[in-house]
Amino acid sequence: MIQKLKENLQVILVIGAVIGMTVSSMAYFAKANDLQLVEQRLDQKIRADKVYYMQRRLWQLYDYYKTQNCEAMPQPGKDECRAIKTELAKFTGRG
Repeated sequence: MIQKLKENLQVILVIGAVIGMTVSSMAYFAKANDLQLVEQRLDQKIRADKVYYMQRRLWQLYDYYKTQNCEAMPQPGKDECRAIKTELAKFTGRG
């Protein structure tokens, strides 16, 4: 009788441990939806940073050459200005 009670108690403890480990592992590891959301936010941040740095470089060119017209810049500035404007249009959806 006592032996049977010990065996039943062991089975109950093992089942409880397995359930506990399962629940704790589900709380510990990120869900696929959470990972997808983090990835989406990271992509948005990278995109925003690229647009910011391209716009910043464009403003530097404008300041350096004292004009916002790419065609009025010397050839190296003209080429870079055109390339940045084309790339910005792709990122912002205006091109």
